[in-house]
Parts: sequence; C-alpha cells; structure tokens
Amino acid sequence: MSGVDQFPSTHGTWILTRLDAMRDGGAAAGAALAELNDHVMRRYARPLAEYVRASSIRRSEEPDELVNAFFASRLSRDAYLAQWHASGLPLRRWLVNGMLLHARERARARRTAAGDAQRAASAADTESLERHEPGAYERFEREWARHVLSEAAARAEQGLVAEGRADAWHAFKRHVIDGVPYDAIARGVGDASKRDAPSWSPAEAARTPAESARTLARLGHARFERALRDILSDEGVAPSEIDVELAWLYEVSGRR
Repeated sequence: MSGVDQFPSTHGTWILTRLDAMRDGGAAAGAALAELNDHVMRRYARPLAEYVRASSIRRSEEPDELVNAFFASRLSRDAYLAQWHASGLPLRRWLVNGMLLHARERARARRTAAGDAQRAASAADTESLERHEPGAYERFEREWARHVLSEAAARAEQGLVAEGRADAWHAFKRHVIDGVPYDAIARGVGDASKRDAPSWSPAEAARTPAESARTLARLGHARFERALRDILSDEGVAPSEIDVELAWLYEVSGRR
C-alpha cells in the first residue's frame, strides 16, 4: 500500500469517530457508514477468504464469493458495527464469528432447498460449521497480522517521510527487517544525507556513525510500534491486552 490518503488520519479513534457520526444521524451518517465499510472490507477481505480456504467451508463455498456475500449481508446493516463495539470483542473476532454464522445460515438454506438425496450431505456440512476449525482460525489470524503489520509499516514510513526523517525509517527497515549491521547502514544514510536534505541533528552528528544509525532505527521502531498500538486500539483490543497482542504480532513477523 502507498499514499497517505489510504489510511485514516486519526488512527487510534478513526472507527469510533465514524460510529459516533452514524449514531448522530444526518447527512454525515451515510458517508461515515460508507467509509467504515470500505475500511473493514479492505482490511478483512483477504483474511476472511483465507479462513474459508483453510476450512471445510471450501467444499461448498467459493471463498471470495462467500466473503462478498457476508459483507453485503452484514455491513448493509447500520447497527452491525455498533453492535460489535458494544460486544467488547476485538473486531477481527467479531467478524470471523459473523463469517462462520453466515456460512452456517447459507448451509441451512441449501439444506432446506435441497431434495431428499442431498439433505444428508448438507446436514453434515452444517454440523461442521458449529465451531471454528483451529487450522482455519490460525490461518485467518496470521493473514490478518500480515495486513496489520504492513499497514503499520506504511503509516510509520509515511509519517517519518512527512517530517523529513526518511533516514529513520531506512535505518529501522535495514537493520530490523533486513538484518544489516549499523555501521553499514550509517554509510548508506550518510551518502543519502549528502544527496538530499540532511536530517541529522547536532547531537546525532556528534555520535559515531553506528551510534547514529542505532538512534535512527530506534526512532523508526518507536513509530512502527505506535502505529501498531493505534491499530489494535481502534480494532477494539482492550488496553490490558495490547502488550500481549504486540508480542504475538512481533512473533508472527519475526521482527523482534
């Protein structure tokens, strides 16, 4: 993803702001619902489709078609995401639970419409949808984590570039993600600073090149983690659970 306008401008409260606008009614309510639905679909279409692919649902449903039908059914309801917020669940768990329920409803509808010869197989399909299959749920969570990590990285990079601190993102990415030593990063950042507008402060300039690269990487990491915390908070993760979720995200990504 790229482009600043692809991400909410006030990350930590973006969803709640739109839910408030929907409750207030008026002309802004429809626009808020459309923005919120678009946000949810962009973040969750792929993880939910991966959930279907990894589950027994795939025997009777095409993943993308089912996900689109789920969104059309649930997100068309003005109160659906307000009900999520009232539930206290993280958004991803609310949606994957809703997805399973929607698949169950469709299976039961097929069973009702089927002839006698097809009803036994349809009943078996419905029974398999009574609970999440562990492998499918894990696949969903990991795909969701990949999207969240990518979005947090884009937010952090965009913010630093806008402040003229692209070197901090470069140092973070090169060391933490690519595994490049600090002294090698310092040489690259120094060359870039000579070509472009330098962003080294006097204090940074007094450090050794490796120390300066380390400081820049820490700034990049702090912005990345702030973006992750904002996303988790906006997704309804309880404050007491955010550190646990962060640890899991870092484990998934291998970035720590």
